[in-house]
Amino acid sequence: MGALREKSADEALRQIEEKGYLAPWADSPKEKIAVGVNFNSKEKRVEEWEAADQSRGG
Repeated sequence: MGALREKSADEALRQIEEKGYLAPWADSPKEKIAVGVNFNSKEKRVEEWEAADQSRGG
């Protein structure tokens, strides 16, 4: 899961991909779901989230 404060969930998903957080599991046959989360630190809540299937590099 990628979590960023005051950024978009889409940016968090990009961070997961750019930093290769799922790379250690690349050869695993299991389903891999990346979850990008945007936290609003002022209001102390999740403002936005987005998930993407990364099982086939997508």
